[in-house]
Amino acid sequence: MRALGADGASESGAAGSRRSGQRGGGERDAQVHLHPAAVAAGADGPEIDPGLLRAERECLGLALRDPEALAVVLGTLEETDYARPAHQLIHNALMELHPERPTDEASVVGYLAHRMVPMGSGKPASLLSRVGGQMYVHDLVWKTSATPTQVGYYVHQVSAASTRRAIAERAVALHRLASTPGVDLDELQREIDRAHERLRWRPGGGWGEPRPLTRQMPPLPVSSLPGVVRRLVRAVSATTESPPDLAAFAALATLAASTRGAWQVHVGGGWTEQTCLYVAALSDSGTRKTAVVNLTTAPLRALERDLASESGGRARREILAKRYAAAVDTAAREPEGEERDQAEAEAEELEAELHSLEFQILADDVTPEALAARMERQGGPLATIVDEGGLLGTVAGRYSANVPNVDLILKAYNGSFTRVDRASRASLVIPRPILTIGLIVQPDVIAEAAKVRAFTSRGLLARFLFARPESTVGTRAGGAPPMEPEVEAEWAAVVGKVFAAGQEITARGEVGAIRLNHEATTAFEAWRNLGGHESRMHSELGDLADIQSWASKLPGALVRLAALFALAERPGDAHPVITGAEMQAALDLAPYLVEHAREVLIGTYAERAERLEAVLGFIRRFLREGGSAGKARSGSENRTSEDTSESNDIFTVKEAYRALDGRSWVTRTSDVEEIVEHLADLGYVRPLPPEPPRRGRPPSPRYQAHPRLVTAARRETA
Repeated sequence: MRALGADGASESGAAGSRRSGQRGGGERDAQVHLHPAAVAAGADGPEIDPGLLRAERECLGLALRDPEALAVVLGTLEETDYARPAHQLIHNALMELHPERPTDEASVVGYLAHRMVPMGSGKPASLLSRVGGQMYVHDLVWKTSATPTQVGYYVHQVSAASTRRAIAERAVALHRLASTPGVDLDELQREIDRAHERLRWRPGGGWGEPRPLTRQMPPLPVSSLPGVVRRLVRAVSATTESPPDLAAFAALATLAASTRGAWQVHVGGGWTEQTCLYVAALSDSGTRKTAVVNLTTAPLRALERDLASESGGRARREILAKRYAAAVDTAAREPEGEERDQAEAEAEELEAELHSLEFQILADDVTPEALAARMERQGGPLATIVDEGGLLGTVAGRYSANVPNVDLILKAYNGSFTRVDRASRASLVIPRPILTIGLIVQPDVIAEAAKVRAFTSRGLLARFLFARPESTVGTRAGGAPPMEPEVEAEWAAVVGKVFAAGQEITARGEVGAIRLNHEATTAFEAWRNLGGHESRMHSELGDLADIQSWASKLPGALVRLAALFALAERPGDAHPVITGAEMQAALDLAPYLVEHAREVLIGTYAERAERLEAVLGFIRRFLREGGSAGKARSGSENRTSEDTSESNDIFTVKEAYRALDGRSWVTRTSDVEEIVEHLADLGYVRPLPPEPPRRGRPPSPRYQAHPRLVTAARRETA
């Protein structure tokens, strides 16, 4: 932690180093400005308790020889936590080297040997000589007895001793201030509050490694998929040289479409789920999305063709189509009267007869009204599995003056009764609409959908499972193998058997029941409760609070996946039971689905990453300029004491807002505060307790920058 000296000198850090911005063996020597106490005390420093001296040596020795111990030491201690100045220099060397360069004994010795410190005589000396030479560093590595598992014990000893020194120094400062004649009591109270805060919030304590601003999405756990689905996904991915995520989502949508709402999953306690899915796999242009969709949905297209020929001859359909066109033409030409009415009635009858010969599993880009009409004619079920996002565009109001029409799609996810009123025609009544949506599309489709308020406020996007895999464009080797005929035939057989079993149930006017066996129920409840999914959605404490609406629907979606896995494993079974293995296969997808949903729904992440970079850029500039104190000295900005902190590594949200004001996304302070909070989640900054209340407006929230950002700022200003 930072020493809290009364005169403020020790707060600047003992033994802070500066070096040139160059790297590698050609680095020029850099002048290092030591804290006066380090120069005065020399390498040995003042008299130190032998137990503390050993603890400091053990910490550094372990850090020099064990990477995990190094992470603990650098993540918990700062250079000024060490009582011995030589140890401060060695710790600072480790901070400067890690993580870009090695931190072994030779690397640290080389670093110290090339850094020079001015001496009283004016002749500079190397930092290596100030720490006691190469042998001292060697002894730290080879003459310390602790094991890496003991690093926490010694780090605690060093940290506790540093805190005690800080308390003593602050007590002296408070005593001196209290003894000053005429001191203002409010000023004394503020100093007491500041002392308490600094002792509670140790600048170096508890820092971990900051996480990247942009996360690499977890890969699809293909091995967790059931056999037939796994084999299809791998075969399609190989032959198209596309991410397996695309084939997996298209395959899941195909399976869901083949059920046509013939089953319901009975989870327990009156909780039921349908077997339809809303999925969206997002991939950039050139990833062969069309080929993926065509290969996975081929069995459904074949079923449509076969059933269409069975339900009526081609000649019959052609005759009806010509009669229908003639009736429409007659109705259009005749003036109002009996003959026109007869022509219109004939046209409606012929249209209905034509539709009765038409069996449809898949629909493409349709308007909401046309979708409702088709679902009504099909008895409720329909699916759309496409590589274009036209459906969301039409639902958003592309053809209806930008008025979204989401009612049918919302209800069709759960099979809820729907009545569609039409202005000039009879209402459509769909007792149990069942819709499957499979979108294998470019990211812009969902990005645009996220801008439609009705899609987010009414939970349409929360019903989707998302995938945002890395693109394979630029990494494809060429010479991809053809689609394996055995896998293709197996997939067609499974889809056909599931479809046939569902049709038998529907023909009896029934809805089949899919239940969970004991192992499946146990695994599911363990994931929900013991696994903590429910608590993770807590609005204040849960890590899924930012996607709470989506996360609340994830359990039901996993049940649907498990049901589809059961149907795929035992196609043709009219009354399948979800086994523990099939439920576990669905649960194994949960971490993947969570992270990909967060990637798609929060932000959009491209914009969020840009904002994170902007705020992080402000923090770096802020630190290079010496923090609030430096800016106050320069007089470059008009700051009040309420909006700034005297510490060089502490900034306020107000300062960040002022620096970033003018950017398109910065309209109020809360815009910046949200991004700063995200940086805190990633480990770049951390919030500090609010300052004591004062008259006027409340002080701006304060944050402290990670020591690594401070170190980087030193390098750049050296």
